[in-house]
Amino acid sequence: MVPKPTPENREISVRKANVFDEILMEDTHGVYESQAEATREAKKLTDEYSTQLQELENTMEEVRAQKKELELRRKEASEKLAQMKGKKKKEDKK
Repeated sequence: MVPKPTPENREISVRKANVFDEILMEDTHGVYESQAEATREAKKLTDEYSTQLQELENTMEEVRAQKKELELRRKEASEKLAQMKGKKKKEDKK
């Protein structure tokens, strides 16, 4: 039996099961007849899960970078606006 990966259990393990074991389908990726087949599928599943986690991390890093860029632009815009208001006040006083 090959369980599904979870954030708590990133390494997939192959477990032997028999007809008396309770197998919860929501927690199980598959049940295989041979140990070799189960191990091969567990490795494939682990690799896919790792790839998905890496893609998610890359996406989150992009979002963080965009957020920093947005904050920088917002700060620059605020400074320019403050400068423009300062110039306008000087002109109004003349």
